[in-house]
Amino acid sequence: MYCEYWNLNKPPFDNVPDPSMYVDCHVSMENVISETIFAIKEANECFAVIIGDVGLGKTLSLRIIIDSLEPHKYKIALITNPSISFVQLLREIIGQITGKQCEEKIKADLLEMFNHLLFQVIDQGMKIVIFIDEANAISPANLENLRLLTNMQDDKRNLFTLVLAGQMELARRLEHPKRANLFQRIGTYGRIDKLPSEDSVKTYIETRLKLAGAQRKLFSEDCIPVIWEYSDHGVPRLINKICKLCLKAGETNEFRIITPEVATQVAERFQKLSKAALQKRKPRSRPDLELTEEEISIIEEIEDSHDFSETITPQETVPQVHISAENLEDKSKDINQQETAREVPLNKIDVSTISVNKTIETRSEEVLSKEDDKPKENEEEVFEEVSIGSHKVKLTIPKHIIEQGALADRESANKLAGYWAAQIMKNNKQLTSSPLIDPVSIWNEIKDVISSKMSIS
Repeated sequence: MYCEYWNLNKPPFDNVPDPSMYVDCHVSMENVISETIFAIKEANECFAVIIGDVGLGKTLSLRIIIDSLEPHKYKIALITNPSISFVQLLREIIGQITGKQCEEKIKADLLEMFNHLLFQVIDQGMKIVIFIDEANAISPANLENLRLLTNMQDDKRNLFTLVLAGQMELARRLEHPKRANLFQRIGTYGRIDKLPSEDSVKTYIETRLKLAGAQRKLFSEDCIPVIWEYSDHGVPRLINKICKLCLKAGETNEFRIITPEVATQVAERFQKLSKAALQKRKPRSRPDLELTEEEISIIEEIEDSHDFSETITPQETVPQVHISAENLEDKSKDINQQETAREVPLNKIDVSTISVNKTIETRSEEVLSKEDDKPKENEEEVFEEVSIGSHKVKLTIPKHIIEQGALADRESANKLAGYWAAQIMKNNKQLTSSPLIDPVSIWNEIKDVISSKMSIS
């Protein structure tokens, strides 16, 4: 994997809400975190709200806040799928606080149970804190139900705090005149913005690399303006995406450091996949960079093979910025109100028709020819059953492909292994059936198995 190549202990740029990877260079995020903790611990507020566009760190902020609350002082419920009925919402909250599944299905009885639970927890010297992520998916009726829920307080104190985190749609709903009763109850109302400057982007990248175990500089200084520009001027999720693909390109091409040329090519190719009709591509400066549209397309096509949510077509009003597939995925949550979502590329790319890099094609044309890609009679090899992720899979590949990989040069063999790893993933969709699974990691695992069969050093 690329982590081993760069001597990293763990992936530094995975888009997961890992508090251990938090970098304190994001001023608006720091302010939101400190204000929300104040609302819970000192201000005795019943409502705290966090607003922010997609990819800016709302979920990570919630995780950091939760980690800051002492387990012996707070009972915590975290709702990540608020697009459910109020009865289901209450059952989930009660179940998380009590630690056992709530079977009650009548709203009045659930309200009574919750009220009893509030005083029970207070008698234990603790307080209930309820976090709702993706709160923009809450129905207007449930927003009103949550407001009414906060009436369950005694005369001197609030018995629980409700923290809502959501996109700008949530702000519009809360600020509507007809919800003045709810808005006036909000104790802290914070907004997370983008990273404020190129310097903060540099700090973000270098700190995350250090947290992942990097012992030296992996991105040159000149990369920072490139990443700043292509990340829509400081969107953390886009920074992570670009940096992760740069590290993969560096491993594939055996680079010692990521240069601005590499960062530009990676960012442009990723952008071209997600905005092919909106952005004119600039000329390449390094035609021999091996991580071309082909490898990125394989990864995007694998993710696109699972119908976690409907593909959203970009509107004419899409701003002229560099938008990742993840941006579009998060916008689709508002429409589909999915419990989980995935990255949604705009282009469906058939991996079987991908053109081959001309450098590879010239040196080893027959290795990836169309006829050689097809299994030949009596030449199919069935690998032993192997563990990929949490699944047992039989990897099947034509024997002549293994033979060609063993005879080919390293670059061509790697290309061939990567292509067939993608084909195996397409035929074993259970490997990436969960949106929480990183398809790049699965692809690399399969590619490593195939490479060992080809004896690629």
